[in-house]
Amino acid sequence: MIWHLTNGKRHGKRSDTLSEFDRYVFENIVEKVIIGGYDEDGNKDPVQLTFVYKTGLKTT
Repeated sequence: MIWHLTNGKRHGKRSDTLSEFDRYVFENIVEKVIIGGYDEDGNKDPVQLTFVYKTGLKTT
């Protein structure tokens, strides 16, 4: 499954994958990335990534 940054929907289409990273687009969409967090049981999860977008949306 591919997570679309633009609309927050999951898609199963292979053609939705990015062929290369676009730093300009990333820097204009993402405000910050938080490394580490807690899982649903409250346990520390050091590999969890949370993206905070400039729109205020957060995805983990």
